[in-house]
This record gives sequence, structure tokens and C-alpha cells, in this order.
Amino acid sequence: MKIKKLKRKRGMTLIELLMVLIIMGSILAITINSLIKNQNRAEGKLNKLKMQMDWAKINSALVDYKRTFGNYPDSNTGLEALVEPPETESGNKVSSFIDRESILDQWKKPYHYEVSDEGFKVLSLGADGAIGGEGINADVDLASLQ
Repeated sequence: MKIKKLKRKRGMTLIELLMVLIIMGSILAITINSLIKNQNRAEGKLNKLKMQMDWAKINSALVDYKRTFGNYPDSNTGLEALVEPPETESGNKVSSFIDRESILDQWKKPYHYEVSDEGFKVLSLGADGAIGGEGINADVDLASLQ
């Protein structure tokens, strides 16, 4: 009887193939996680930059508004008075102090505006648009970003 030598077939076994797929999947998962973290960090920096630019515009517009009308807009009228100001006492039409985009935060919600005897405060109410919250829902006082 002749005994045939079994030739080892060239190729990969199922176990080897699975190991390669597991290693590649792990590397891919780590890379994607890193990219998402970097993207979130970049979005956070862009949001902060937008709020800083908006604060500069709003602050300047409020100062101009007070110079024109003698006081800041009341809390009920809010920042909308900067976009569509009322007529002066002499009946003159006043042009807009600021563009509408600058009174909206990065979630396209109006900034929260409060005026008091001490001055004014402008807040971004976060993604949820409600007072309070944590993380992306946290309130941000635009003056604190300077």
C-alpha cells in the first residue's frame, strides 16, 4: 500500500482569517473613536469662537443702541430690538444695529438677554434652549468667554 503524503494546502484557515478580521476591526474602532473625539473637540472650539464673535457684535450693538435711545432694550423686547429697532422720539427710522444671524447661537436659537440696573447679560442656553443643564445643554455667559 502506498501512503500518500498529505500536502499542506496553501491558504488561510478560518481561525487565521478571523484573527486578521478581529485585529483589523480593533484598529478601525480605535481610529474612528479618535477621529470622533477630535471632531467633537474641533466643534467645541468653533462654537466658542462663534460665541466670542457674536458677543463682540452684540456688545457693540447694545452700546450703540444705548447711545441712540438712552437705555438698553428691555428684557421683553430682547436682542430683536437690535435687528429691528424702534423709531426715535423724533420719528426717525433707525437702521439695524446688527444682523439677525449674530443674535442666534450655534443651534439657531436666540441668545437669552437680560438687562438690569448693573447692565446686561447675554447667555447661550445650550442645545436644549432651556435655562440650566450640563454638557452641551449648559448655559454659557458670553461675557465669560473673553
